[in-house]
Amino acid sequence: MIIPLIQFEVDKKSTSFDLDSFSDVKYVKKYLKQSDNKSKAIPQFDQMINIVDIFSQIRTEAETNNRVSNYIYAFNKEKELPSDWGTINYLINPEYGEGQKEPPNRLINIIAKENFNMIQQLSTNLRKVLNRKRDKVPINRVQQLDSACLRWLTVQPGYTTAQKAGNKQRVLSVVRDETYNTLENRVFKDFLHLCIFECRRYIDEYSSIFPNSEKIKEVKRLQNLAITVLALPIFESVEKIVNRPKPNYVLQNNPTYKIIWDLYKKLLRKTKLLEILWPNRHFLFEQYIHITLINVIRTFNKNNWNNYFFRNPWIFLKPQSNKQLVTNYLDNECVIIHKNEPYYISLVNLNGLFYMKVQYEEKILTRYIIKTFFIHNSKRFENYEFELSDYNYGMYNSLYIIYVEDEWIEINTKSLKNKYIIINSKDDIYQTINKGILNILKANIGDLNV
Repeated sequence: MIIPLIQFEVDKKSTSFDLDSFSDVKYVKKYLKQSDNKSKAIPQFDQMINIVDIFSQIRTEAETNNRVSNYIYAFNKEKELPSDWGTINYLINPEYGEGQKEPPNRLINIIAKENFNMIQQLSTNLRKVLNRKRDKVPINRVQQLDSACLRWLTVQPGYTTAQKAGNKQRVLSVVRDETYNTLENRVFKDFLHLCIFECRRYIDEYSSIFPNSEKIKEVKRLQNLAITVLALPIFESVEKIVNRPKPNYVLQNNPTYKIIWDLYKKLLRKTKLLEILWPNRHFLFEQYIHITLINVIRTFNKNNWNNYFFRNPWIFLKPQSNKQLVTNYLDNECVIIHKNEPYYISLVNLNGLFYMKVQYEEKILTRYIIKTFFIHNSKRFENYEFELSDYNYGMYNSLYIIYVEDEWIEINTKSLKNKYIIINSKDDIYQTINKGILNILKANIGDLNV
């Protein structure tokens, strides 16, 4: 049975970006290269970047943890690696560790804290090379001649060297020229540009919430250093990198440049991931929403828990053919003890959908089919009604989690019967889902004091 489910309208004059061009990957690339603090922030890009940041950091933590604890996975860098819910909770839950009054940890924090001194020292001791080239120099400054210089000299008119040098008394000679335009310095320059962008985003997102944070101060210090270094005259001769380079001997073996190369690859990994995922970002949001939903339930007040089972997810370095970055995170359950009565909550994958079941002993109270929708801001959705299949599972209700890409899209929620969670690009996804799910559970179980 096909029924109209969601009705919404787009006010083209009020949208915050160009509807026709926003889906193009080149606009993401352009936004990622912005290093100016005065550049206008676009919340749709920022929220997507933040989610990719989180997945990248989960992957980085998985690499670190498995290198220590699971030797069998230590060299499995190109494939999936097991993560844990404690790490995920730390990275996606804005209230986790609230007593520390610190923003979440990102790659830019590691660079700012652990590599600031190294970057500062490298900027004053850049590697330079001597290039051999041929140029006309005064006779008294000639140091070396090669076969090409000798051939040039023989064809000049005159009998002596002074006569062949002409009126300007200059001859073709091999000269050595110092240059900083090497591959390793071009990588360093691009690395600093990426750091400035990452610093700007981090400061814009968290400085107002955590004004006295040490992490914010460290990131600001790194940003100022990167801006100062790039303004040095020495970098004027260093060319920009167009495509991702292959590392040379210096990038692979020099202790300092090798660290820069490894950090540069991690920053590029996130950039490449954004470019791959942007055209199909609804897959990423669906995974992130499901991960957040599981974590919200997992982090209920532990005083209410009797036992629980949450399968640890596996994190991929690159999206798979089915656009998945995370696997093995479904089929989770926990038991909540409320007023001395056990309530079972199960989160299961059912026929491609997500469903949540709340039951008391053998009596099932409520079953929710969770349908996740991602509404693009596009002209093809203008004044349109979504028509979706109505699943007839008897006791199952529908819970709709709807992500709206632009806040100007208005949704008619009358047909959703108050069982919906709407998220837009300016919302905190975790807090919005947390509030919505708690309201649903409290309606069935009561106040959980979470």
